[in-house]
Amino acid sequence: MKKKKTIRGFTLIELAVVMIIFSTIVGIVAAALSAYTAQQKRDYTIESLDDSTGALIEVGIIMGFLPCPAPLNAAEGDADYGISDCDHSDVKRILGRDADGDGNKDAILIGAVPIKTLEELELSSIQITGKDAYDGYGYKLTYAVSEYLAYDDTTFPLSASKAPQTGKREFDESLGIIDVIDEFGNTILEPEKTAHFVLVSHGKNGKGAYNKKGDCIEKCTVSLTDPTLPEQDPDTMNPDPDESENCDNNDIRFLSGLHSRAKGYYNDDTVKFQNLRMSTLWSYTRSQEIPAQDPNDPPVEISRIVSTSPSNVGVGTETPIEKIHISGDVLATKIMSLGICDEDGNKCMSAESIAGNDPNMTCSEPNQAIRVIQNNEVICVDIFEKIVDTCPDGKAACGLSNTNGILCRPIDDPDADCE
Repeated sequence: MKKKKTIRGFTLIELAVVMIIFSTIVGIVAAALSAYTAQQKRDYTIESLDDSTGALIEVGIIMGFLPCPAPLNAAEGDADYGISDCDHSDVKRILGRDADGDGNKDAILIGAVPIKTLEELELSSIQITGKDAYDGYGYKLTYAVSEYLAYDDTTFPLSASKAPQTGKREFDESLGIIDVIDEFGNTILEPEKTAHFVLVSHGKNGKGAYNKKGDCIEKCTVSLTDPTLPEQDPDTMNPDPDESENCDNNDIRFLSGLHSRAKGYYNDDTVKFQNLRMSTLWSYTRSQEIPAQDPNDPPVEISRIVSTSPSNVGVGTETPIEKIHISGDVLATKIMSLGICDEDGNKCMSAESIAGNDPNMTCSEPNQAIRVIQNNEVICVDIFEKIVDTCPDGKAACGLSNTNGILCRPIDDPDADCE
């Protein structure tokens, strides 16, 4: 007689143990995934801040000015999206300290990173792209810049080498007026209020940030700083209770403090600031007009960078013997020069000779060709004419000479000299 098999299930205790183990595993995986995702967003944010900062620095160094902000409320696809605009209605203008000592408070401009303008400039060291205008949370980076150091396509055409049309001064590093403070309200700049520009990621909570549609994520609460006194005495200033300092738009201060989740002191913003310590060796000047060789042509307009050193400047050498002494090769896409000489300053070749406008650089006879160029003139030779048209009977052509014409050799002797 066969015994019946007993089918035994799980007890409630066993199921409970399994559920506890399963939920623990799920919790660990979820926590790890959450931490990984959060780290990715932080890494993305840092990369965007670094790329945008690098691009702005390159503009400042190469072109001698910083671009104005773009409007924050412009959506992708709008005509003014990512375009540097000093006078746009959505670019905030906030008064700060009197940097130039003229008795009037100077201002900062606050808006978005002018990503389209930066892309159009085709920077060499930084491959700036549209994503660099946003942080890892999909919010636009806020860009604040000292007004005296900023230009746009109206005040300084970015696509051409023209001097500012509004009478703005040349880049002066002393005109940075932005201040950056820590979580205790103390400046972290030396000297204070000297930053040229600031970039802000408003973090996960997005307080004061704008999204890709140009909408504000969460309006910023007013900080404890008095909007009527944008230059409060640091000794009496109350530290800002939270990250509102980065979006209140009522003073020239920005908070770069430790991240905190404490109530009343919450801060998840990430801030980068820069003071472009321009080299004292080189100075940017306004454009200069060079008269054209042909008086009927318009003058040539070029931008200039000049050496301010009272002594000689060497590139590739520590012992320069000329005002600018370059040891080695120079790669340039354009050279403005009256001529080129050898290293001793002799045997010079004029610009007219190089360009071909010198009558000495052409052959006088129509049947001549240039063979040598020396001493700012050409040496020409007659173009050879055919001397032999065909080979004599019993010979075949085997070559061509520029002096003798067709060369021949016997048909029945292929190893004979070709002459």
